[in-house]
Amino acid sequence: MKLEHHLLITIQLVVVYLSFSFCYISIEDNIATNRPAYQQVTAVKNNNASRALMDAIFKTAKSIVDYSNRPWWAVDLQGLYTITEVCVINGDSASNLDMFEVYTETKLLIGGQLCFQQTSLIPQQAANNPENFFCKNCSCTGRFLRVQKININILAISIIRIRGTFIKEDDNVIFQMATSKVFLYTNENDILISKLYDENFSSFLKSSTLQNVGAFLRIDMLNLYQIETIVMTRARGISSVASHIEVFLNDISDSLESPQCKLISEVQVSTELIWETFVIHNNKSLIGRYVLFRPHSTSYGSGSNFISTSEVVIYNRNITNTTLMNDVKIEKSHGIYSFYKNNVQISGTFSISLTKDDELTLNINVDYIDTICVTYTTATVQKGKEIKACVFSGNDIEICFNLSVITRRAQTVCDSFQQLNITKISLLANQDIIIKDIDIFGLQFTNISDRNSSGIYSIPRKNKENQFIY
Repeated sequence: MKLEHHLLITIQLVVVYLSFSFCYISIEDNIATNRPAYQQVTAVKNNNASRALMDAIFKTAKSIVDYSNRPWWAVDLQGLYTITEVCVINGDSASNLDMFEVYTETKLLIGGQLCFQQTSLIPQQAANNPENFFCKNCSCTGRFLRVQKININILAISIIRIRGTFIKEDDNVIFQMATSKVFLYTNENDILISKLYDENFSSFLKSSTLQNVGAFLRIDMLNLYQIETIVMTRARGISSVASHIEVFLNDISDSLESPQCKLISEVQVSTELIWETFVIHNNKSLIGRYVLFRPHSTSYGSGSNFISTSEVVIYNRNITNTTLMNDVKIEKSHGIYSFYKNNVQISGTFSISLTKDDELTLNINVDYIDTICVTYTTATVQKGKEIKACVFSGNDIEICFNLSVITRRAQTVCDSFQQLNITKISLLANQDIIIKDIDIFGLQFTNISDRNSSGIYSIPRKNKENQFIY
């Protein structure tokens, strides 16, 4: 009798285990469908993170180890959920789906709540059979669900489905890159912003490999945002990649390290032939319009200053408090100013070649200008050969200053001064140079004290005596 009783209990336990481990989440109940997915490193472009969410295209999302960190895979559910079940299929021939933990997080790679741990190997199964899902129940809450290896090994997920209950929306949203503009230190004429969000690792933006230059990638979001997180994937197999990349948030279009640039973080790039993903958090609640990627300044003379970027995802919050709005770019498309080269009006495509002593004049029809940014290209750099800029109120010069030309190829240099009501800007070339763009910025505030009292703007500016004010 006791033997029969023990056998009955054993059979019941086996039945419970099987129903617990091999069950099913329908596509309709899968809250991860068509969500953004990321993974630490990708060795083959077809094994990118989103493959694990594409049931119709059975491809393994494989995250390989970089021998310094445990590889991870994550999905953004784009809202706060309580997760109750996770199901996976291991269709990979190798034994790579074991020794992992599943977490939920409100911010990717920050904190996290452990949902469950799986130490034993999930057996390889065919993907076309719903009964082949390996499932585990859990109870954890977050926006991101992350799978991370416990040991140093390859992580491979063929299909993953998630069941959960929606709690609320998150005001931290993904910025729509299609609405932005991009400027890249490059020799390419065709720069497509879509290369940064097409989820095609074969398409990427790259900067020049020339030495002694300041390579950069700048994204203009066309408005002020509070940036929460930036997820950047660098391209694979590119020589002379900068070993350290700095990420800045800026109110103006300056591409150099200046008082206007607010450093978000610095990332260290490996030399492995992989697509490498970096998760960059803004822990300072910084607000800005331009996201700027630059090699660390120590890389300029070494030749290792090359930036190659295949994907960029920006998480931001909208600025609803209008008192925090500071500099506003005066768009040329609004017809606010006209251009004259040596007193002859220029129209059409904005690319103006200047030789030594040529003068470019901008007639302004707007109040309260306090910053000028000039984007230029030049084949050579001659020390001391700056662009001389003067601003006028009527026929009177208010202030003159020099915009330094310190690197070859494309660069954007800016200078800020005390808020002025000006009517004209004059640029005098001291060497052969091509002006690619000119940005001017004005204030929404009616006076300097209003701007400073907002507590957000601390950019040093110059007064009429060419002295910095704060």
